[in-house]
Amino acid sequence: MVLTSFQMMIENSSDVHHANYVHSELIPYVASLKYSISSDYGHEPAPVVQGTMTLCVFKRTMATIPFILHQWSPVLATLAVGTEHSFGGILLTAAICVPIRHDQTLMTTLLYTKRSTLSSLFPLGFQYLVNSQISGDIMIWTNSQRPKRPVFTRNDEAIVKYRRYCQQFYTK
Repeated sequence: MVLTSFQMMIENSSDVHHANYVHSELIPYVASLKYSISSDYGHEPAPVVQGTMTLCVFKRTMATIPFILHQWSPVLATLAVGTEHSFGGILLTAAICVPIRHDQTLMTTLLYTKRSTLSSLFPLGFQYLVNSQISGDIMIWTNSQRPKRPVFTRNDEAIVKYRRYCQQFYTK
C-alpha cells in the first residue's frame, strides 16, 4: 500500500529522465544501471518508451539489454526487458495500481518469464530489485505536489503524451 494517487505511480514511468537519477544503483558501490532512452515515443495513442539498460559491475560494462515500457491505461503498465536471444530470455513485468482512496493506492507487480533453470532464480532477484527501485520512487510519490497548470520542459514529451492518452478514461 502506497500513500499516493494511482495516477502519480503509472505516470512516473513516463518520466524517462528520472531513471538515471533514481534507478541507477542496484547494489551500492557494486552494481549499477545506465539507461539510454529513445526520444521516439511510438505512434500508438499511449506512449511506448524504448531504450537500453547497461549493467555495470564495479564500473565495468557487463551487458546492454533492450527494454520496452508500455502504459496501457491509467492503472496498468508493462515492462519487457531483454529479447528472445538474451541470456535469460524476455522478462515481462506488469504493474497494476488499484486506487483504494484518492491518496491511497495498492500496487501489485507480476513477473513473467520463460520456464528455465535460470528463470527460477529471477523471482528472488526480482523481488529485491522491485523493493529497492520502488523505494526510491515512494519518496517522490508521497512528497509530490501536483500544480493545476504544470510547466513542462522539452524532456517531458512522454508525460504530456501519457496525460493526453489518459483523458479518454475520464469525464470532464
